[in-house]
Amino acid sequence: FITFAFPLSFIGLVLLYAGMMSIAPSQHRHTFDALIILELAVALIVYLVSLFLTMGGQSNFVLVIVTNLLFFLPMRILILLSAWQWHQKLDRSERTGHIGLFFLMGWAVAGILNHALLLPRLMAYPQEFWFVAYINYQLLYFMEAVSIPMLIIGLILLRLSYQRIGPPK
Repeated sequence: FITFAFPLSFIGLVLLYAGMMSIAPSQHRHTFDALIILELAVALIVYLVSLFLTMGGQSNFVLVIVTNLLFFLPMRILILLSAWQWHQKLDRSERTGHIGLFFLMGWAVAGILNHALLLPRLMAYPQEFWFVAYINYQLLYFMEAVSIPMLIIGLILLRLSYQRIGPPK
């Protein structure tokens, strides 16, 4: 589960951020490329070491905690802060863009809360039962069910805004 799902989820977050920055006006783009490449390299090393040391199937919650703290949380925070900065500088007349950014920020906040609430629950279980903490956490499923539509709606609205105002300057 962790060996494949977590790296793919992390890559998805990185691609989401990269896509967001590709349509952001140039004055709102960040120069975090080196940090993202470094984080991707560290993630690759962590997951490869985990794959070979634990033989892929015997993962423990240490990797879940490392993944949440080092990879998922920083990317969601980066997306949230980038969307907020973009929102502050966006022309007031571009309502579609503002609403899209609010939806994207709502998705990011829900993800940050999920990670923050899940980590203490993981510590309450013995290491061998880390997955039980995941599947017994009903709020996680509710927040995912709410946040995924927020992400999709936010991205659609940002795309519509991008089509209306044209390519980044």
